[in-house]
Amino acid sequence: MLKPCPRCQVAQPPSAVHGGGWNPRPTGRGCHQAENKRAMAGRDAARIQALVERCSGVVFDVDGTLIDTRSAHLRAWEKTIASFGIAASRKALESYFGKRSDYWAAILLPDASEKERRRLVKAKEAAFMSLLPSLKPFAGAIELLRLVKRRGKKMAFATGATKEELAVHMRKLRAGRIVDATVYDSEAKRGKPYPDAYRLALKRLGLKSQEAVAIGDSLYDAQAAQSAGIECIAVRTGGFSRQALVEAGARVVVRDVSTILHALRKKNRGRP
Repeated sequence: MLKPCPRCQVAQPPSAVHGGGWNPRPTGRGCHQAENKRAMAGRDAARIQALVERCSGVVFDVDGTLIDTRSAHLRAWEKTIASFGIAASRKALESYFGKRSDYWAAILLPDASEKERRRLVKAKEAAFMSLLPSLKPFAGAIELLRLVKRRGKKMAFATGATKEELAVHMRKLRAGRIVDATVYDSEAKRGKPYPDAYRLALKRLGLKSQEAVAIGDSLYDAQAAQSAGIECIAVRTGGFSRQALVEAGARVVVRDVSTILHALRKKNRGRP
C-alpha cells in the first residue's frame, strides 16, 4: 500500500519512505529527489574509482577541464569574429567548445581560403593569449594530478591548445615534472572529435587503449576518446549537459575535477 511521505508528499511504500519510518518533522518537497542525487553521486564515485584503479594511465584534456578557460575563449572568439565582420550567436559559439581552432575557422568562414582561415585563427590565438595570464586552474586540478601520479599512473595531456598556450597551462598546473607526455594542437593530424590526439598520447605513454582513461569536458573529448577505444570520464565545466555527454560516449559524467578528486580520495583514504 502506498503512503504519502510526510516530508515531500510523494506516494511511497512504507518501507521506502526514509528508511521505513515516519518522520514527524516535514522538511518540504524534494527530499526523494535529493536522495536520488546522493545515490547517483555514490554510483558515479564508484565508477570513477573502478576506472582509475584498473587503468595504467590517464589522458587529460586541459582547456575547460583542468584550467578555467571557457569564458576567455568565448571572449577571444567574439572579439575576433567581430573584427572580421562575422556574425555568430553566443549559443552557436558555445556549441563548438572542444573543437580545435582550425575547425572553428572552417565553420565560421566556410567559403574562405585557407589563408583567410589561418588569419582568423592567428587573430583569435593572439586575443586569447592576452587573457591567458589571468586564468586559473579549477579547484582540485593540481591536487588531482598529484594524486594520480602518487597512485603510480602514467599521465598525458591531449589538448587542442597551441604549443605556447600549453606551456602556460603546464606552469599554472605545476605539471612539468609529473606529466609523462603531451600532445598539442598541431601535433595531431586531426583535432577532436577525431581520435588522433588520444592515439598519439597513448603511443607516447606506451599504453593500449584499454589500459587508459580519458578525462575531458566536451562532447568532442568524449567522442574522440570513444573512437580511440578509451573510456571517458566527463566533467560539466565545458557547459555541456550530462545527457549530451553520455550520448557522446562518456562513461561517467560529474560536475568538475574536484568531484573526481574527492572520489579517489575516498577510495584511497589511508593510502599515501
